[in-house]
Amino acid sequence: EWFVNHGADIDDCQVRNILCVWDEESEANARTSISDFYEQYKNHAKEEILAVKKETLENDGAVSEKCAREMAVGAVKASGARASLAVTGIAGPGGGTEEKPVGLVYIGCCIDDQVWVERHQFQGDRQMVRSLTVQRAMEMLCQCMTQWDER
Repeated sequence: EWFVNHGADIDDCQVRNILCVWDEESEANARTSISDFYEQYKNHAKEEILAVKKETLENDGAVSEKCAREMAVGAVKASGARASLAVTGIAGPGGGTEEKPVGLVYIGCCIDDQVWVERHQFQGDRQMVRSLTVQRAMEMLCQCMTQWDER
């Protein structure tokens, strides 16, 4: 119901995919609640659509707290929604480095002008990292909505 009353936007396909099958019984409600999805694996798309700063991508990288924050804010602005989730990370099996290993995930949530970002280091194969990310993103969204409502 919060989504229907306030509008929400979700960034990243892994969250979207789970949301779309999360509760098949309320699928019609979910589709009216979630306004837009952005799947931005390319840095230039993050810049163009979600207004992530080029300097952020060059200095901090796409998998960073700063990028997750800018993605979450950018998704709200791009969609006109009041809330967004943004996920950026390395699910594996490849792509990790010593500095940014497989399983490193940043989850951003933006509601109006308030932004929260969490850093996680999940363990497991690609599917496990994605599942844990979605689970935590949904928990985080609920926590952020509660904190926002208490303002």
